[in-house]
Amino acid sequence: MSTIKIPQNGLPQEIAKIPFGQVIVLTDPNQGITSKTIKTVEFIHSVARKLNQKRHIVNSLPVDAADLWGCVICKVKTDDGVQILVSDWDSLLEMLCVFWGLDYEEISKIPDIIPGWHKTHKGVTIGGESHPLRVPVQAGTPGYTSKDDGRITLEYLTNHSREKTIQDIRSTFKDIFSYGWDITPEEVLKIFEEEKTTTKTYSLDIQVIWKEVIEKVKPIQKIHKCNISLVDNEGNKYPLKMKAQSKAIYLTFILYKEGLRIQEVSGNKEFYNLFSKIFDQMPRALDKPDSFVFFDKKYNYTKEYGLFNDKLNNIRKAILNATGNNDYLRERFAVEGDMSFPYKVAGATDEHRALIRKEFGLK
Repeated sequence: MSTIKIPQNGLPQEIAKIPFGQVIVLTDPNQGITSKTIKTVEFIHSVARKLNQKRHIVNSLPVDAADLWGCVICKVKTDDGVQILVSDWDSLLEMLCVFWGLDYEEISKIPDIIPGWHKTHKGVTIGGESHPLRVPVQAGTPGYTSKDDGRITLEYLTNHSREKTIQDIRSTFKDIFSYGWDITPEEVLKIFEEEKTTTKTYSLDIQVIWKEVIEKVKPIQKIHKCNISLVDNEGNKYPLKMKAQSKAIYLTFILYKEGLRIQEVSGNKEFYNLFSKIFDQMPRALDKPDSFVFFDKKYNYTKEYGLFNDKLNNIRKAILNATGNNDYLRERFAVEGDMSFPYKVAGATDEHRALIRKEFGLK
């Protein structure tokens, strides 16, 4: 049975501000890190090692709400928007599966997924009827937290979309007219032009460079370089330093406009064939991996899954290293997703997909 009790006035506002990519244990500010906190952290790292997961940071956060002490939280993107997951020991494994984009039903069948020292000392369990609470982080007015009609809402975050931005502009003009502020169209246009020239924007740049080589006495064209960079609106380039395998996986994901869930990559012959054709043409391409099949008959994750996940981490690191740890650019241009949200390169365009298909001879 779930032990999670949401405070009557909703979750603390600071919870809405937690970053993606972290698993956070909520603690009593008067006690700090306790033995239970340590045991929870050890469990998370234990499961991560077994599932070859390196994409996480474990942290603690003191909160005043006593009902939340000992709970574990994380932030994920879903088809229903951004959500905070809140779990107790009975639902922690399921929360971690959502966080890493794994299949909970399959993971829970792994015989030793719960370490013996948790079983014998009444620690983490496979939850049964207990599931993580999903708390939506909704777009709206910053700083508002409520629990109306049984629906919990966190501090509101901005929902970035063209339609939402137009609504904000319209609202601003209503304020101008309602309060009688003497702001002229010329002033508005001047602000527009100033922001247009000072705000940095970024795009993805893929350059495939060919050269003629002699092979078996016959000159043929081969790819000499495949350079991938981010370019800002001032023309500055930020090269992404990746090895051939990571680069090939990256270009393959770009081809899938709507993305793929990680379960859809496993055993996907089309994905692997596209990857192979790209990888085989990469300069300095060595040790092509076996087919991307992530499950064995015992419902465990294969070695290929760990290697594949490492390549996704390498892509993220390449973007962060090139841009001074700009997390916005990682979200937009790395291969990102989770169990409920397809993995894809959000900042890629149809032009990029056409270029990759043309240069690598893909149908």
